[in-house]
Amino acid sequence: MSAVVVDAVYEDGVLRLEGPLPLAEHQRVRVTVEPAENWVKRTAGLVPWAGDADELERLAIDPELDPQEITIETEESWARRTAGMMGWRGSAELAEQIAADPQLDPNES
Repeated sequence: MSAVVVDAVYEDGVLRLEGPLPLAEHQRVRVTVEPAENWVKRTAGLVPWAGDADELERLAIDPELDPQEITIETEESWARRTAGMMGWRGSAELAEQIAADPQLDPNES
């Protein structure tokens, strides 16, 4: 079995998992606990950024730049239209792949 990541909340001395685990009853596992980070911090470094971290976080959480809130009136994708906004030097195609990656979805955090 490969590693499984699941979110949990620590309450009254017990970790309460936010989802089921693919484990057999009484199966022994090793648990590593790390603080949850918001999606901005988790994805830091994916896009080269020369500005300051606070400005990047402000841009990342700005609802006006949320791809799910933008109505696209042309066939051009949000990732392609915004690819150069934050110092991105990669291709528009790579920006689209990153934007479509469900593991980087800010709505999942």
